[in-house]
Amino acid sequence: MKLFWKIFFIFLIIFTVIGIGFSITIKNTLKEIQNPNIIVAEIDNAKTDNDNTSKGPINILIAGIADYSLADSIILCSFYPEKKYLNLMSIPRDTFYHRKGFNRADLKKINASHAVKGGSDIKAKSLIDSVSDLLGVEIHDFIKLDFEAVEKSIDAIGGVKIDIEDDMYYFDSEYSTPLLINFKKGKQKLNGEDSLKYLRYREKSKGDLGRIERQQKFIKSFITQSLNLKIFKILEIATEHVETTMSAKDITNYLSQLYKMKNENINFTVLPGKPEYIDGVSYYNHNKIETQKLISNIYKISEGKTR
Repeated sequence: MKLFWKIFFIFLIIFTVIGIGFSITIKNTLKEIQNPNIIVAEIDNAKTDNDNTSKGPINILIAGIADYSLADSIILCSFYPEKKYLNLMSIPRDTFYHRKGFNRADLKKINASHAVKGGSDIKAKSLIDSVSDLLGVEIHDFIKLDFEAVEKSIDAIGGVKIDIEDDMYYFDSEYSTPLLINFKKGKQKLNGEDSLKYLRYREKSKGDLGRIERQQKFIKSFITQSLNLKIFKILEIATEHVETTMSAKDITNYLSQLYKMKNENINFTVLPGKPEYIDGVSYYNHNKIETQKLISNIYKISEGKTR
C-alpha cells in the first residue's frame, strides 16, 4: 500500500541523529513538528528517579495518512528503553472497528477513524482512541507521516537494498498516471518511487498480510542501512511531512537507549485475525482472545520475562 511505510521516516530520524550528536538544528526541527494539542495518555509510574528512562512500555502509535485522511498504515510501537526492546505491531487498515454513529460500511474500518471532521489534533485523537480501545492499551505518543515522507527520505539516503523473492507484476490504467509494478526476482536497490511500488504490491494469495510481510522485511533492511545518512536533508523533510506529540527531550532520551539496542530485540508482529466478508464487505476481523494473549506476552518484557 502506497502509504504504509511512513514508519521508515521515524527510523531515519532515530538512526541518523545518533551519529552526529544532538545539535541546535535537531532540537529546532523537533520543536517544529511537535503538536502539543494532540491528547495522549500519561506515562504512569514509568519514569525512574535517576536516569529518566521508562520501565516500560511506552506505546507509540505511528500512522501513515493518505491525502483523503484515511490512515493507510497503523503501527503500534511498544518501546522499553530500560530493556532496550522494541515491538512493532502492524494493524491492517481494513480491521473491523465499529464506532457509535458511524454505520456506513466503509466507516467500520479502523483506518476511517482518522477521517473525521476537524483539525489535525481531533483526527489524531479519534485514531488514538480507536486503537487504544481495539487493543486495550494506552497510547503515550503519536507520530503521523504523509505520503511524500517515504519517497523523499529513501531518495535522500540513496535507495534501499532489498532481496525480491518472486517476480512482481501489476498494471492499472485507471490511475491518472497508469501504475506499473514490474520487478524481477533477486537483489535490487530501490529508489523512493520503486520502494513505494514494492510496498504497495498485493498478490492474490496473501493480500494485505503478504504486503505486511514485505513491509516488515523492508524495515529490517532499511534499519541496517540507515546509519550514515544525510541528516540535514532528513531534518528538512521532517519539518514538511511529520507531526508528533514527542518533545525533543523525549526523543533524546529514547535515542540514547535505541542506539544500544540489538537487532534481535526489535520484534515484528501483526494484529491476530483473518480476512472475512461481513455483509458483503471485505474486512480484517481481529481475534480478540489471541490479541490479548499477544499484548500480554509483549508486556511481560517489562517484568523481565521471556516471550
